Order: sequence, then C-alpha cells, then structure tokens
Amino acid sequence: TQLAQSLESHAALYRRDLRDEKRQPRTSHDWQAFLEGENRTLRDFSLSMLVLNKKQDVVARSHSNGVEWPLGGDWLVETIPTRDYTLILAARWHSTRREIRQLTINLALVTLGVIAATALGSWLLVGRVLSPIDRLSRQAHHASAEDWRVRLQIPSRDVEVVGLVDTLNGLLDRLARTVESRGRFYAAASHELRTPIQGLSALLEVGLSRPRDASQWQEIATQALDESRRLSALTQDLLFLNQLDNQTVAPSASEVDAADIIERIVAQMQTQIETKELKVSLDLPNEADLSAPQNHLEMLFRNLIENAVKYARQGGDVRVVLNRQNQTTHFSVWNSADLPPAFETEKLFEPFFRLDSARQSQTGGNGLGLSLVAALCRANGWTTFLRVEDHGMRAQVELPDPGAEPAL
Repeated sequence: TQLAQSLESHAALYRRDLRDEKRQPRTSHDWQAFLEGENRTLRDFSLSMLVLNKKQDVVARSHSNGVEWPLGGDWLVETIPTRDYTLILAARWHSTRREIRQLTINLALVTLGVIAATALGSWLLVGRVLSPIDRLSRQAHHASAEDWRVRLQIPSRDVEVVGLVDTLNGLLDRLARTVESRGRFYAAASHELRTPIQGLSALLEVGLSRPRDASQWQEIATQALDESRRLSALTQDLLFLNQLDNQTVAPSASEVDAADIIERIVAQMQTQIETKELKVSLDLPNEADLSAPQNHLEMLFRNLIENAVKYARQGGDVRVVLNRQNQTTHFSVWNSADLPPAFETEKLFEPFFRLDSARQSQTGGNGLGLSLVAALCRANGWTTFLRVEDHGMRAQVELPDPGAEPAL
C-alpha cells in the first residue's frame, strides 16, 4: 500500500510539472537528460522511469537496459501522456511481494502457535477447575441408602468449590434426617397397625376358645368392631399423610366460613368436653370467609381442637381464637395442661409421638393428629407452631390469603 501511494504521489507531481507543453522535453536526448536529473529522486523512492515515442519505442530510460519492464506482474505502473511522448513511472514490487508472502507465512505460524498455546492452556485450566469436581464425584459414590451420613471433604480452597461442598453436605444432612425420620415413621406405623390386628386376633381366639351365648358374642363383636374402626381410621390417616407428603392431593379451594366450621366441631365434641368438665371459650368473628380446600380446613381445625380437649387437664380450660390481621387469618387453640419440664414442642409434630409413652393411652387417638396438621400446612402454604405459655400449650396457625405474603 505504501509503495502504491508513493507511486501515485510522484506521478501526480510529474503530471503537474509536465502539464505546460513549454516545459516538456522535445527530443529523446532531452528526455534522457530529464531522466538523468531525476535519477536521485527515483533512486531514493525505488522508482523507475522510461519514455516511449508514438511508435511505442523506448527513447529514454532511468535504469540499465538489462531490466525488462513494465512487462510481467512485478511492476506497479503509472502512465503520464505528453504531446509527443508517453512517460511511464513504475515501481518494482517483486521484493515487496516476497516480503508480504513471508509475512503471511510468519503470521500463519504465529496464529497456529497462539491457537495451540490457547488450547493447551484451556485444557490445563479446565482440568484444574474440574479436578475438584471429579474428586467430589468419587466421594459421593461412597454414599448409599444404608449410610447417608457421608460427609464430602473439601478438595480445593476455591471459594466456589467450598460453597458447593457446603451446599452438598447440607443436602446430605437433610436427606439423612429424612431417611431417619421415614425409618422411625415406618417402624412406628408397623407397630400401630400391628396392635389393632393383634387385638382382633386375640378377641377371635378368646371367642372361639369355648362355647359362648349370644350376649357374649355380642360383646366380643362390639370390641372387634372398635378395633377394626381404629385400624380403618389409622389406615386412612396414614394414606392421607402419605398423599400430602408426596403432594398427590390437590383439591380446589373454595370460599368457606371458618367460624362456622369451628362451631360445628366444638358442638360435636360436647360429650368429651362435658366428661372432662372443661370450660371452652370461643372468640370468633361473625363471619370468617376463607379461600381454602374445605376438607383440609376442617381436618386442620378438628385435629387441633381434639388435641386441646384430649390433653387438657380435668376441669381445665380451652380457648379457641380466630381473627384476621394484614390479609392473614390467625387461628389458635390454648388448653391448660400439665407438661413435663424442658418439653420440646417440635417433637409433637412427629408421627405417633405421645406425651405419655404408652401407646394405649386413655386419651385415644393414633398419634397422627399433629403430623397431619403439619402436612396440611406444608401442602397449603400455611404456618403452624406450638409454644408453652400460661401453664398450658398454645397451637397457632397462620393462613395467609392467596397471593399474600404470610404474616411474620
């Protein structure tokens, strides 16, 4: 490009100088003298010049006769016509072309070298980055369904890897707790199911051990019916709890009056309330419409109220409160109860947990009430918690309106 620009600029100068015919050489000798005067300039800029007459014969040249030009592809040429002659200004670019070719080869080699170095560096870098992940993968293979307590060791001090290992260890801890909880649940469920079945078998064996009259058979049948009902209720609760935990139950929500549901449940439990001589107080609004699955809401209220009645001390109090604040419905049940010291309320949400360790408790039930409450709250986005206060136990549930944030 520089060679072509130099040629064009000198050609423009000569055109300007020779534009005046009076300044143009007249004969071949004059042109030769003109070229000899320009030799230094032409040599400094690696240019050559020759003069052709009208017959295209060379009459003057600025170089030796041994160089044939402007034939071939090794010259850049500018033609400057005059009155009787044609001036040809040329620049030989053979050496320049060779330099360009060599430069192209060098550039290609450098490019290949850069690509190879980049590929090698990328391979080494990726290997260094992924090697901790590979070590983590080998550690994770040691985990099994029998041993969820595996702990992943940090294979690198990189912040990202440390964060990943902490997250995975937290996940493994939660899985371990889930597996242990499920194991305890299955063991307790097996025991609870075996108890009524054994009771039925024992009743039938006693009944068949000797001849009996109709009244005796009626008593045995009544006891067997109670055991079968208990078994049926336990089976239904276990199935429903499993459906909630696996989110296979998705009933549609509808507008229901929560206050009306609570009043009906308390009325249905009047016999138990009178038997224990309890004082039950209801603090309910006139209307408390909620958008929720009705069967879920009824099961939630029933389990909490039944628990409060069952575990209230003889002649004690039960207080049921329902109100709304900040797009959230608050439901709470408090009962006066004798609780053991250092009592952990969260254990009450575990399946089959009893305040009294005996499975055959005078309070009845199957130990799934609060487990169902917790599962119902998880399935519907509600919040529930228990706390000991005023010599008793308070169970509280917060039910935010659909689309509203739960109250803190």
